[in-house]
This record gives sequence, C-alpha cells and structure tokens, in this order.
Amino acid sequence: DRFLDALSEDFAGLEVGSRPKGWEGEAFGVQTEKDRRCLEVTKESNELFYVQLPALAIKGDFAMDCEFRLGGQNANRSPFLGGPNSFGGTNTGDHEFHLELASRSSTPLRVAVDHMATVKIDAGQAKGTEGFKAFAPIRFRLTRKGDVYNVSINDHITVGRTISGKGVFQTVRIGLTGGKSQYGGFGGGGVGAFLACLYSVKITSLEPGGAKPDDAVTTPAPLSVQEDFSKAAAGTLPDGWKGGKTANLAVQKKGDLADLELVNPALGGDVTLPKVELKGDFYADVSAVLTEQNTALKVLFKGGAKTKTLAVELDYGGGVTAGGRPKADGSKSWIQGKPNVLRIERSGKDNGYVIKLNDTEVGAVPLSAAPGPFTQVELVIVIKERSRGDVQLFGGPGSSLAKKKSPQITSVQVVPLEEAP
Repeated sequence: DRFLDALSEDFAGLEVGSRPKGWEGEAFGVQTEKDRRCLEVTKESNELFYVQLPALAIKGDFAMDCEFRLGGQNANRSPFLGGPNSFGGTNTGDHEFHLELASRSSTPLRVAVDHMATVKIDAGQAKGTEGFKAFAPIRFRLTRKGDVYNVSINDHITVGRTISGKGVFQTVRIGLTGGKSQYGGFGGGGVGAFLACLYSVKITSLEPGGAKPDDAVTTPAPLSVQEDFSKAAAGTLPDGWKGGKTANLAVQKKGDLADLELVNPALGGDVTLPKVELKGDFYADVSAVLTEQNTALKVLFKGGAKTKTLAVELDYGGGVTAGGRPKADGSKSWIQGKPNVLRIERSGKDNGYVIKLNDTEVGAVPLSAAPGPFTQVELVIVIKERSRGDVQLFGGPGSSLAKKKSPQITSVQVVPLEEAP
C-alpha cells in the first residue's frame, strides 16, 4: 500500500497494440523492440503526441523514473542551431521526450529531453549531459525535494531548478515525437532509423515511510476545458462548444492530426467554449499556427453584464495585445510555421494577469483592468486585410482573403486553480 505502488509500469505481458489500463492516448500502443516491450507512437507524423497516466496524488518529495530511447538526425549537432523544435534545432524530426505534471493549485511543471540528452525544466536554460552516448536507452529521473527539482540522466544530475508552490500533482502526461528519425550525419544517410520508445515508468515517494493509502485518493477536479480535437468528427465542433453566427469554425483532420480551422477564411469565425467558472486564479493555454501575415488569434474572457471583458490577441510574428495595453513584441519567442502557445495566467491578486508566448513572458495586465469573475471563454480567428490604410476584418465575397490559408487552433486548456494550502 505504499505510494511507490501507485504507478510502476514496464509494459511486460501486455498485448501488442494495447495500452496499460487507465492510460489515455489514442496515438500510443505497446510494441516489441529487440525482445523488449515498450510504448510507442503508432502514428507516422513527427509531431509530439501525449499519453495521460491514471489519476494520481503525488504529494511531497518524490522521484519519477522513466527509461526511453530517442533518435535524431546527427549525433554531433549543436542543440542551439536556431529553429522550430524545443531546443532550437533545425530538424523537427528529432525525437523528444516531454513530461508534464499538473496541479490544481499552480501551472504545470514541464520537462523536455532531446535525443542528445539536452534537458530543460519549464522555460529554464537547456543543459547538456556530459559523456552521453547517443541513441542508447536513456535512464531519466526527476526528483522533488522541497521546492528543488533535479533531473538526472543515466545517474548523472544534468539540471536543477527551485520552483515553489507546485503542490500536489494529480495529472501526469508523457509526450513522445512520432515517426522514425534517422541518424548518421547531416542528410540522414538512412542509418539506424527507429521509433522513439518508452520502456518503463515508475513513481516513488521519497517521504519518510512513504505516503499513506489515503494520499492517493483524488477529489473531483474543478470544471475545466482540455481539448486537442482528436475525438471530434471532422466538420463538427467538440461536445459543448458553440459556433458563432457565421458557423464558420470546424474541426479539420489531416491524416493523424486534428485542429480547429475556418471553413471559409473570407468570413472569419468565433467559438464559445463550454462553461467554466473562473472565480480566482487560473491559466489558459491556446496553441495555434498562424499561417501568414495579417492573421491573428483572439481570446476573450467574459462574465456578467457588468463584468469587464479581458481580451488577449496574438498576431502573426508574435505581437501580443492584452487588456487594451500597447502591443508587446514577442517575436523572439515566435516559432514560424509551428504551433505557438499563448498563455494567460492569473496568479494572486497582486500579480494580475501574466501573458506568455511559448513559456516566455511578453506582457502583464493589472487585475483592475478586468477583475472577473469570468464564466465564458471565446476564441476568435481573425484574418485582416489592409485596404487604403484601414484594417478590414472578415472580408466579403471576392475578397483576396478567400485565397488565404486558415490559421489552425491545435489545442486549448482552460484550468481554474485551487488556492494553495
């Protein structure tokens, strides 16, 4: 009944193609690699896919051990060449391992590892692992002792950070890059192509005597919105979502990928999320690809008739406007041609709203500008056309907007946060 029994999985004995009981992630299935069971992404796309573990209550000090194998295009590349992957590399097909631990009282903790064992915790500095041998299985360990988080690779501590206030983690997600990744020098060479694979996962309490059985009992989470559009049929909206008057937003699917797009880019469109009570602290993440200049994503937080609306807009190229403040320049954090994550975060009355683009703070809005509470969140895809110095939204028939490619909203999370004990 000790906490270490809450989760320990090596996939042995499971049927090929299945997933462990309680693990959620349609893109994943158990496979066999070199006579060893593992979990792999079964979809061919080289996008990042997530699997969610069964509900937990990870309290106090703990360790999380994972073993996995990652491939990449070149064993000697610098991870800081500049480009769209998580570590600045130019090859988006390089495999990555991501770990996300979510709490109801704070924003998620995120850890990323690339195929050269370069590690990042949240938006901190990426650190390489000394003496690492590429393409061999990686033994990863994340520990929390107090507010100190350390990551070790193959028994060597690689990076550490002090992060306060994370509390009890109830949700754990693991991400792997799909598709085969080649290595053997720039250009690939076709040598040793293989899929990223996860061999084992184990979570262990580091508290004296371990956690008690009651510690693993979870309570219902606050009403939240977490949507990646994978379960909605093409041409529809997810359950509980309501389209605007033009009914011009719908889920679209391209092979294994799903997103929310304009049916007709000439008309623009908006959608209202399922009702969510944002009475205090919360965070909202909207991931979107803005396809060309003069496209934008707007997020609106609304309440009753007397409640001020909080509006946050992300423009193509990384410009961010929030709460009527001057536009902030987020171009250094902008990722061209890939999903960009816009975060709106409220944490404490004194902090107001913090606006982030891809984990980098780009702006802030005082709480007095829109104190809430909010009960409604709307998303608006805007395609702007400049004519005679003016900006026209939602161009009409015959407009050049009809030739534009729709932006794509790839995922949405709106999560109320409990007050930390």
